[in-house]
Amino acid sequence: MAERDGRVAGFGATLHVGGATMLTDLFVDPAGHGGGAGGVLLRELGPVAFTFASQDPRALGLYVRAGLTPWWPLLYLHGGPDRLPRPAFAVTGCTPAEAARVEARLTGVHREFLAGEGLVVRGAGGEPVAAGAGRLDHLACPDPATAAGALVAALHAVGEAELCVPGPHPAVPVLLGAGYRITGFDVYMAARPDVLATTWVYSPGLG
Repeated sequence: MAERDGRVAGFGATLHVGGATMLTDLFVDPAGHGGGAGGVLLRELGPVAFTFASQDPRALGLYVRAGLTPWWPLLYLHGGPDRLPRPAFAVTGCTPAEAARVEARLTGVHREFLAGEGLVVRGAGGEPVAAGAGRLDHLACPDPATAAGALVAALHAVGEAELCVPGPHPAVPVLLGAGYRITGFDVYMAARPDVLATTWVYSPGLG
């Protein structure tokens, strides 16, 4: 928290996700914009690997000065699966713990925050190709060759959904062609481009 003249001037927070530090929050009192509180907060929070920044030009400039580069938009999409291609993969529901174990085998990253229901996407031979949360606020798929098909299959299983995907995700042209709408976007900013994969579905608050 930053203070000026005994009053709160702003606050920030970070979260460790998959071995990287994510800046989850950074808010400065509008009356103090341009006064340096944002920079002070970033320095106090320590090295940050990535964040999903708003479209506010002042925030983008602050993060660039802190060493983060804007790499791609995180697209907010909404739609239903009626016009999607037929799924080429099978999807099974499971507990969050099981989804986390499958994700750990696929990616080497074990997540404790999955809640509600989990899901696993499997190839023709039954091997898992993706795992995540049941409503698709998270889907880890490490292989670009299967990322689009895995997401299409998961969307067929989930039905109408809102999800956040990287602009370069292989499924984006398929989803837009099937009538999914872009309802907003944030900007992925990171110390290097490969902190986050472009083949996953992300929750803005959890990475």
